[in-house]
Amino acid sequence: MVEQKKKKEEEENLWCSNPNCTRYPYEKFEGDYLNDSQVQGSIKLVEVNFGRKNKDSTRRGFKVRIYPSHKQRILIAKTFGSCRKLYNLMLDEREDLLKRFGREWWKVHKEKTVAQYRQEYEYMQEVDSYALKETKENLKSAFQNFSRGFDQGKNIGFPKFKCKRINESYTTNFSHNNIEVDFRTKEIKMPKIKWVKFRDVKQFPPIREIKRATIHREKTGKYFLSLLLEYPKYPEKKKIISINKIAGYDMSTKEFLVGGSINSVVRMKNLRFYTSVDKRTRLLHKNHSRTKGHSKNREKARLRLSAHYEKIYNKKNDWTHKKTKELVDKWDVVILEDLNIKNMQKFNKGIGKSVTLDFSWNHFKTCLKYKLDWAGKHYVEVGRFFPSSKLCNNCGYKYKDLALDDRFWECPDCGSFHDRDVNASINILNEGIKILKSRGIEVINPQGVSH
Repeated sequence: MVEQKKKKEEEENLWCSNPNCTRYPYEKFEGDYLNDSQVQGSIKLVEVNFGRKNKDSTRRGFKVRIYPSHKQRILIAKTFGSCRKLYNLMLDEREDLLKRFGREWWKVHKEKTVAQYRQEYEYMQEVDSYALKETKENLKSAFQNFSRGFDQGKNIGFPKFKCKRINESYTTNFSHNNIEVDFRTKEIKMPKIKWVKFRDVKQFPPIREIKRATIHREKTGKYFLSLLLEYPKYPEKKKIISINKIAGYDMSTKEFLVGGSINSVVRMKNLRFYTSVDKRTRLLHKNHSRTKGHSKNREKARLRLSAHYEKIYNKKNDWTHKKTKELVDKWDVVILEDLNIKNMQKFNKGIGKSVTLDFSWNHFKTCLKYKLDWAGKHYVEVGRFFPSSKLCNNCGYKYKDLALDDRFWECPDCGSFHDRDVNASINILNEGIKILKSRGIEVINPQGVSH
């Protein structure tokens, strides 16, 4: 801990000798350098909002598994290595410039270009030049994010050197039809690699334009390709909504979601993808730690452990997409609460694995939100300081003495007996309807009269 604290202090001193400085190091660079999206799940559409220039379109990611040949795998590995080498070289140069000239080094020195690095290292000429250029943009983005976080007092770390076998991926940009998709032969054309086989049971929606592509290698040796595509803008959201098509849910670690519409309450079961195989996970970790370092048995144990974690992730991700699709098809408005997961883990250590590993609350909300946007429906979040569990949904009395262990309670004012989660879901539903009305959305009852 002491060494990590010293290292962080050295990085901050390297970045800015004057603690009151507020200038960004890239304020004269044009454009907004942003990180690429890591598309979650196999063969799933994920919306990406960065870099949108055309207001009449939206960008989505589409991830498929690819099956490169032996020669293609070698070329992909060379591209991984070249991008990693270029990133580390440029980061080392940037650190040296910061030590010599401070944050405004760009005023007195011009850093080396990608072309100069390719001349110096001949093996970089074998790989895709667009991938190397994108690596440079990623480094600029990393420094820009660190600069903003440093000036705003946020805990964003200094850019770190890349290591082999950790996050093996590279991104290339579309230019002059260098990326193509052939649905008849199930092949995708990539720069340098040419045509590579992919497997997918679905057809892509009508594509307006391909923006970029990312090839990623999992720890189990599987290859995936993520395409960033441009589509027509999703439909306009509904302005008049029936109250029977509005649902509010309270998050519960035991049952995941509790709630529903004004007429019905449903409890969704928490399948506990991680904790249900906790014994198996411990056994695999124990077997891995007992093998000799850099041996074949160690590599076999590592692959077994990686496959185990991959299976957990795939099951959880598949369940998340199916559940969110089910909610989007059933409701026009879904109302959830904005939870501070980190603080919940600090004060209640027992829910740590459930919220982050068993069902990934934030990932669930992200998937639900963009799918509702695609369908022209509404997603509403109730503020995290709204006392949903402590309010009586019958008379509005606030029971301040309610403890976290109290699953049932009786209202001292009106005498109503409440299930904690059901009561919270009703309060979330009512508060969400108020938020909808404040946005100009008309809520009507089944008879067509405003609610």
